[in-house]
Formats: sequence, C-alpha cells, structure tokens
Amino acid sequence: MKKGIFILTGIIWLVLIYLAQILAYALNTLSNTSNKQKIFSDISQLFIPPAKHPISTIIGFVSDKNTVFFVIGVIATIICIYILIKQLFESKDGNEKNQDYKIAKHGSHGSAKFAEDSELFSEGHYKKNERKRHYELCL
Repeated sequence: MKKGIFILTGIIWLVLIYLAQILAYALNTLSNTSNKQKIFSDISQLFIPPAKHPISTIIGFVSDKNTVFFVIGVIATIICIYILIKQLFESKDGNEKNQDYKIAKHGSHGSAKFAEDSELFSEGHYKKNERKRHYELCL
C-alpha cells in the first residue's frame, strides 16, 4: 500500500513539474518578446515547444536559473510532500481520534449485530410461531 502511495505521489509530482515548465516557458516568452500581438495571433507557440520537448526545456531553465520555474517547482514539491505525509500518517478511517472501535472488522458498519430471540420477541413485539404452525396458518 505504501509503495502505491509513493508511486502515485511521484506521478503527481511529474505532472505538476510538466505543467510548471509549460507555464514558465509561456511567461518567459511573454516577458522577453516585444511583439506580443504576433504571439497572441498564434497562441500555440507558447505551449507546443515545451509540451513536445519538456526535458530540454527543463534543462534550459535550470541552466538559466529561471526563477519562475524554480518557484513553481518548489510549490509543486511542497504540495506532493504534503500529500505524501497526509497519506502516510493519517489514521485508517479518517477519524483524527483514531477510534478503531468504529471500524467493523467483519464487513459491516459500526457495532451492528444479529438480534437474539429475546430481544425481538418480547411483549409488544412480534410473536414467535413454530414452523408447523406457521405452515398451517399460511394454508
């Protein structure tokens, strides 16, 4: 179970870094270009190059020490660490007081149980019939 949490958190982190490098590329392109009308006439030029070549874009950002990419990357890392810690250290049932008696171990919810005859067939409740008598009453 814990291995799955690590794998899922790693996948989430990779997706967030992928989106971070696309956003950083778009912001970098917009800030370094004087002709913004040309960029907005073909908006795909902001998103297609980093989407097609994410590794080379990330290497370029790291070598250029791109602040936007580092800030978004740190935020993505903090989010993933938070998710990981929350999943690893949270109680099984989501109950913060960890009251395990509320979790049924045998496939039912709460403290449900089968009733005894004395609980069901007391005065004012149902009457218990013998099997033969029940058959006779049905005819």
